[in-house]
Amino acid sequence: MTLLASGSAAFVHPLETSHRLDSLAAIVPLPDPPKRFNSELAARNLPACTFRHSGWKPARQRVYDSLLRTGQSDSRLSAFEHCGANAYVYRTLDDPPKYRLLGSACHDRFCMPCTRERGQTVAANINAHLDGRRCRFVTLTLRTEGLDAAAGMLKLQHAFRRLLRTTLWQGRVSGGVAFLEVKWNPDPGRWHPHVHAIVQGRFIPHDLLAKAWKAITGDSHIVRLQSVGSPSDVVRYVTTYASKSLRTADFPTDPVLDEAVLVLHRTRLCRTFGTWRGLRLHDTDPDGSWIIVAPLADLLARSEAGDFDARRIVSGLRSVEAHTWLLDHPARPPPLLPGGGPSTADQQVFSFEPSPLS
Repeated sequence: MTLLASGSAAFVHPLETSHRLDSLAAIVPLPDPPKRFNSELAARNLPACTFRHSGWKPARQRVYDSLLRTGQSDSRLSAFEHCGANAYVYRTLDDPPKYRLLGSACHDRFCMPCTRERGQTVAANINAHLDGRRCRFVTLTLRTEGLDAAAGMLKLQHAFRRLLRTTLWQGRVSGGVAFLEVKWNPDPGRWHPHVHAIVQGRFIPHDLLAKAWKAITGDSHIVRLQSVGSPSDVVRYVTTYASKSLRTADFPTDPVLDEAVLVLHRTRLCRTFGTWRGLRLHDTDPDGSWIIVAPLADLLARSEAGDFDARRIVSGLRSVEAHTWLLDHPARPPPLLPGGGPSTADQQVFSFEPSPLS
C-alpha cells in the first residue's frame, strides 16, 4: 500500500506503486486493542532487548501499538518484534581493538536502531562519493494549510520533480541527493513536509530559487541555501535527515503517529538525481576490517561464568547498558576439577577463536 500517485514513482521502488490510497478516510482502524510484546520472546532474547533497544523501550512499544492499530502485515510486526534477536559481537583488527554489536535487524523505518544504522551507512556512502567535490545544502519548505499528511507529501514530491526539470536547476545543478522529511507542527496543528538536499554544481542565487519554487508550488517561497563547510558537516547533515523524519517524538499523539505510519508506508525518503543517479546509498562496506568474536548471548554467559576475556570484551562495547550489565552480573569463578584446577573443557569453552567475517 502506498500513498503516492504515479507521478511520484521516483521516490519509491517500482514494485511499491501497484496500490494507492488517496485519503486517510479510507483507513479502518483494527477493532482489537493492541497487544504487548511477547514476554516469552523478550525473555529468550534478553541480551538483544537490553543492548539494542534499551534506549527507546517506551517509544518502541508505542510504535508497535501503532503498527497494530493501522493494520500492518504480520511479517512487518514479526520483524519489528524480533529485531536484534540474533546479536553478535565484532572487533576490529586494530590494536587496541574496538568492539561493536551487529546482527539481525528489522529495517523498519520506525525502528530507531535500524534507522540510525541506515543513516550512518547513507552518510558514509555519500561522503565517499563527494571525494572533495564542492556541494551545498538546500532546504525547500511547503505551506500545508488545509492539507493532511498524504496530500502534503504528494504536493511536495510533485513540486520537487518539477523543480528538477526547470532551466534554473538543470543549468546550475549537476547532481545530488534529496531527503523527504515530514513533521507534525503542534502549533498551529498541521503537517510540515519539506525537502533537504545536498546538491553539486554552480551557485544558485537565493532569490531565483525562491521565485522558481513559488511558481511551482503556487504559495511557497521559503528556501534555504548553505555551503558545505567540511566532510563532517555532510556526515552530520545526512545522518540527521536520513533518520529525523521518523523519531516518535515528532509525532506526539497516537492519531498523529498512526497517520505517519500510514503515509510513510514504503515511501522512499531519499533519492538521488542527475549525475548522482545510481549511487548505492544503502550498501555496506565489505572491507573485512571487522571479525566476529561470538554471539552476544554466549559472550554474556561466559562473562558471568568468570571468563576474563569475555568480561573484557563486554566492557569494551561502547554502551552504557554493557557497563550496567557488568555491575548487575558479577563474575562467578569457573568450575574446578576435583584436583582444584579449572577443567580443560571449561577452558576451551571460555576461549575465543574469531572467525573471518563472511
